[in-house]
Amino acid sequence: MDLEFMDIEAFQSALSAAVESMALTVSPAQFELMGQHFKLVLNTNRQFNLTRITDPMAAATRLYADSLAPAAWADEGNLDVKSVLDVGTGAGFPATPLAIARPSWQVTAIDSTGKKARFVQQSATDLGIKNLQGKQLRAGEASFRQRYDLVTAKAVGSLQNCIRIAYRHINVGGHLIVFKARGLSESEQQQGIVEAENHQFQLVDVCDYGIPAGDDVLEHCLNVYQKIGRG
Repeated sequence: MDLEFMDIEAFQSALSAAVESMALTVSPAQFELMGQHFKLVLNTNRQFNLTRITDPMAAATRLYADSLAPAAWADEGNLDVKSVLDVGTGAGFPATPLAIARPSWQVTAIDSTGKKARFVQQSATDLGIKNLQGKQLRAGEASFRQRYDLVTAKAVGSLQNCIRIAYRHINVGGHLIVFKARGLSESEQQQGIVEAENHQFQLVDVCDYGIPAGDDVLEHCLNVYQKIGRG
């Protein structure tokens, strides 16, 4: 897509409608910052693949608004979040929209691909997102043992896999949020339950939500686990 002709108004309009449907408070300056970030994504996409979603309206809902679902969930539960780890962040989703919308959250975004991790860090620097860090790491590496209040996993794999790679990084009492499409198979659900029990997690919520996306509705769900013990 030619950046000179990117329909930023369509992006902002779609994002605003989606965020409003989620009952989130996002300032005009934060909307603007997300638009600037999307331009950086498109520009970098010319050099190496960050995302296949380049249509502004699709990006507004599928990349940015969808990334804010954990903020809506935390608001609803009055959750006190100070530190966030985004596992397998890719181009910075959900890490970057969350960091923009929630400046009090200290967000660390990790990815095993150096180019992607460096993009997240460089875009945070360029846009002045001081509460966001991008690092080239794999969750569970021996040199990486920090723990966080909240860990997010979007497009990282099965529930079982997400729990297995994230459990070392969550404070007792903290939460793991795994993004999934609606209608998980019974097999994946059961494997997730077993893995959660193995690592002292409790499934505390399965939150279905719909985000308006033009004539369609993006239907996803958050599987939320709480760390109830060390394990």
